[in-house]
Amino acid sequence: MNDMRVVDMHCDTLLVLRMTGRNLDDINGHINIEKLRRGGALLQSFAVFTPTGPEAKIYRLSESPWEYFLSCAELFNAQLQRCSADIAPMRSMVDLRRNMAEGKISATLTLEDAVCLDGDISRVQRLYDEGV
Repeated sequence: MNDMRVVDMHCDTLLVLRMTGRNLDDINGHINIEKLRRGGALLQSFAVFTPTGPEAKIYRLSESPWEYFLSCAELFNAQLQRCSADIAPMRSMVDLRRNMAEGKISATLTLEDAVCLDGDISRVQRLYDEGV
C-alpha cells in the first residue's frame, strides 16, 4: 500500500476566501478542507498574493499592501481556528509531526512576493512572527 502524502507549496485560496467571505470548510474552490482530505494533503501552503496597480482595483483592495498582508494573516489564523479539527499551523518539523500524529493537515503562510514590505526591512520580523 502506498502512503504517499501531498505537499502543495502554493495556493491563492486566501484571496478567494477574502473576496467571497467564504471559509475553508464551505467553499467550493480548488482548495477546501474536504478536497485536502480526499487528496491526501500533508501540507498546504497558503500564499498571500498582493494585487497592486490595476489589479488592486479588480480585487477591490483599498488598503496598503502591508495592511492587506496583515488582514490575510488574520484571515489565515481565523480559518485555522475555525477548522482546527482538520488543519493546524506548521512552523517547524515538530509541528508537522504533531499534526500528522493528530491526523491533521498542516498549513503554512507564505508570500507570493515581498510587495507588503514596501521597502521597510523591519517588517521582516513581523512576517517571521506570523509564521511566514
